[in-house]
Amino acid sequence: MLLYCFAGLLVYYIADNMNIIISGDKGVGKTTLCRRMADKLDYVGGVYSPRTKDGSLVVDISSNESRLLTQNKSSGGDWFPVGERFISKQGIKFAVESIQYAVVEPNIHVMFIEEIGRLEMEGGGFIVGVVNALSSGKINVLVVRKNILDDFLDEYDMYRFNVRVLSAANRDVMASDLLGLIKGGLRL
Repeated sequence: MLLYCFAGLLVYYIADNMNIIISGDKGVGKTTLCRRMADKLDYVGGVYSPRTKDGSLVVDISSNESRLLTQNKSSGGDWFPVGERFISKQGIKFAVESIQYAVVEPNIHVMFIEEIGRLEMEGGGFIVGVVNALSSGKINVLVVRKNILDDFLDEYDMYRFNVRVLSAANRDVMASDLLGLIKGGLRL
């Protein structure tokens, strides 16, 4: 059990080990689900990664600032290949800084991190931020690519996870189900 105090007053009780993983096929709506849930919660931080025509952005939920994260073609400079895409070192840095801010900010109680993929499983990307988030005692909602979900669960088996697989059949009810779970873990 974790107690957060501010000016000597108990602010929130957060249930132990509240780590939620959302996984699912590409294009099923994981980013949309995260944005929808973050919009309905207070005291939220972290990042989500909406797709663009040529790649994806990384958006800081607290500030709504964004940076390019991936693109289909290399622009040279700080871009490096991962699979079929090129990743921006500056986008990764921005994501890690956004996650770290959410970890240490006492007014953020729920963190979203979207999306954990092969780069993070190889020790890169924003895995340092992910590990810090998991160790923070805050409620974490992680989006993990379906093709690495089992590897992620094996690698981080010291943490307890509530795993949900998003599909076309359940995406209309998933947001309300997860919001109920999250709000049940937060107590005024």
